[in-house]
Amino acid sequence: MKRQSIYQNNLYNTNDTADLGLYGPQWKTPKISFWMCTVPDGAQWTRVEEIVRLIPTMKSLDGVNKKNDVNNTASEAPEKNVKTESEKIDFSKVKVEPLFEEFVDFDTFSKSDFRAVKVKECVAVPKSKKLLQFTLDDGTGTDRTILSGIHAYYEPEELVGKTLIAITNLPPRAMMGIDSCGMLLSAIHEEEGEEKLHLLMVDDHIPAGAKLY
Repeated sequence: MKRQSIYQNNLYNTNDTADLGLYGPQWKTPKISFWMCTVPDGAQWTRVEEIVRLIPTMKSLDGVNKKNDVNNTASEAPEKNVKTESEKIDFSKVKVEPLFEEFVDFDTFSKSDFRAVKVKECVAVPKSKKLLQFTLDDGTGTDRTILSGIHAYYEPEELVGKTLIAITNLPPRAMMGIDSCGMLLSAIHEEEGEEKLHLLMVDDHIPAGAKLY
C-alpha cells in the first residue's frame, strides 16, 4: 500500500500491513510511522466492513508519550503481580537451628576475614561423592582453592562465574589430598526432615576481594 497523507484519504484497508506516515501540524515530529491496525493514542478509530477510519485529534506528542507510559505501566502491573505471587515460598514446614545464646566479643568476630570471591572453575573431586573443588579469584591475583561438600545440592558447572562469600584466613585443611584454603558460606535449614543447603551468592557487581563488615 502506498503512503498517504492523512489529509488525502482517511480510509485504509485493514488487510494492508504497510506502515503509513502521518503528516500534519498536530504532530511535533514531521512524521510518525506505525503498522496498520495499530492506532496511535490520540486518534479514534471505527471499523466498517474491514475498513479503518483514522480521525486525528490535536493532542501533542508529549501528551501521547506520557499517556502511553501510563498505559504501558498499567498493562505490565498484572504480569508483575502474577510473577510475585508465583514466587511465594511456604516456610511453614521449615526448621532452623536455634540462635546461639553465648555472645562473641567484637574482637573475636573481627578476626575472621570474610571476602567476596569469584568462581573461575569448579569441578567434582575424583573418588568423592560430596566434594567440589573451587578455583577462586579472591582479589590477590593468586588463585585460591577451596573444597566444599555440596555436590548433593549443586552441579559444578552451574557455579562457574558466581560471586560467593568465603572466610579466607582459616588454616589450610587437607581433604582427599588437596589443601582447602578457606571456607565458603552456605545457609542450611531442615524441611520435612530433609536438610536443605543454599550456597550464599551475592551481586556480581561486587568485586573479588571486597571485604565484608
